[in-house]
Amino acid sequence: VRGLGQRLVEAIGDGRLVMREHLFWTSIHPTWEMPEDLCASFSGADLTISKGDAHFRRLIGDLRWDEATPFGAVTAYFPSRLAALRVAKSEAMLGLQSGQVQTLDLSEPGWRTINIPAGPAAGSRSWSACCCRPPG
Repeated sequence: VRGLGQRLVEAIGDGRLVMREHLFWTSIHPTWEMPEDLCASFSGADLTISKGDAHFRRLIGDLRWDEATPFGAVTAYFPSRLAALRVAKSEAMLGLQSGQVQTLDLSEPGWRTINIPAGPAAGSRSWSACCCRPPG
């Protein structure tokens, strides 16, 4: 982990990794309504990484999609390649196999909205997801 941290610090230092702040991120609007200046700042990126359940929900409009809907189909509006990292804390799901939500609902009720602590000491696991939209 220390090595990863050092590489991230170096990437920030030489401009390969850029973190953006914008008032839009504190609004209630879905990402497809982002202002032109923010959209333009992402258009030159090789990859945009979005972190967190709230940002994931914003990317997909906080709508209830069919779970088998590909993440890339919903986020095709985004101006660069996109990876979304999250721990599921809401009903919003995408990119799963058809029927997977129903199977999980039967085996672990509440899995979509209960924040279960992670790690061996907790005796359980967190539900996490990384949804990526490939180039093109």
